[in-house]
Amino acid sequence: MVSVVVSIQTRKMFAETRRMFVNARDAEQDVRATAALHGVTVGCFFLSSLLWRDAAYWSRNGN
Repeated sequence: MVSVVVSIQTRKMFAETRRMFVNARDAEQDVRATAALHGVTVGCFFLSSLLWRDAAYWSRNGN
């Protein structure tokens, strides 16, 4: 009887540990996706600012 209770408790503990690892992995993937989205946003802003700067330069110089 005691071994059955220990076995059930051990299974619950392993299941909880597995859930914690899965949640941590999902959170890590969310952080990576957010970082990638931030990088793309900053990159697009940088490129657009370069294009606007070049457009202003060319319109000022009449070329």
